[in-house]
Parts: sequence; structure tokens; C-alpha cells
Amino acid sequence: MFVGCILTWSMGTHTPQPPPLHKFSYPHPFQHPHPTQAVKNILQQCYANPAAVTDELVDVILKPGLEPGAVDVFLDFISYSGGPTPEGLMRDVRVPVSVVWGAEDPWEKVEWGRAFKEYAAVEEYVELPGVGHCPQDEAPEHVNPLVLNFVQRHCAA
Repeated sequence: MFVGCILTWSMGTHTPQPPPLHKFSYPHPFQHPHPTQAVKNILQQCYANPAAVTDELVDVILKPGLEPGAVDVFLDFISYSGGPTPEGLMRDVRVPVSVVWGAEDPWEKVEWGRAFKEYAAVEEYVELPGVGHCPQDEAPEHVNPLVLNFVQRHCAA
């Protein structure tokens, strides 16, 4: 049996403040009078390719945010609740890790992603040029084969 990890996103200790949601006069985008547009605006800030921000993507992100209790979860998430960071957890990881990072991420510097190469468990670090903060959404045509290859390498019969 194989147990592994694919790190597709990191909100590490490096980022001193949450993403620039302060532009809104509402506590978070899900309470905005037009939440669909608010979510779309945020996604267009962090995606290198604005065309990747489709109505379907906005809907997939927005719907869970409208569920009861979602406000608290969202606010806890963006305020860095003091829980463990990926960097803090990586010291104890004993399974192979693949890190995929969008080179054009405006919120998490590419240098921070490159730092993951220093952890023993990280067997590969892949930087995707022209891709922003959410590579798995913005460039699934690049990320999905990476995930498939990683799983196949470690699940050979």
C-alpha cells in the first residue's frame, strides 16, 4: 500500500497578511451583495490567465461558501488561525511529496515554493510558468498528468 502526498497549494509562514480582501467593505466576499462577482474578482487577481475564471469555477467555489457555518471557516482560513503551516508539517512527513507551484502566483512568491525542495520528503518540485495561485484549477491540463504520473510511480503493481 502506498501513502503519498501532493502539495498543490501552500499558505505558509512566509505570508505576513491575508490576500488583499480588504478591498471589500464586507467581512468577506460571500456576504457581498453580489457574491458571484466578488468571488470572480478575487479569482481574477490570483489567476495568471483570467480566462480560466469561468462561471463554473466561480459557482464551484461560491456554493460551499453559502452553506451555514461557511463564514466562520472562511474567516478562520484567511486569518491564518495559528494552526500548523505546511513548512512546519513537512519536517515530519515520511512519504514522497510532489510540489506543484504556479510561477505567476501573486500571493505566494515562487521563491517560497522553491524552498520546499529542501525537505527530504519532496521528491519533485514543478514550477508552472504562466500559472497563478491555483494551478489545479487554472491549468488542469498540466497538473492532472503530474498527479497521474506521481501516483503511477508509487502505485506500481
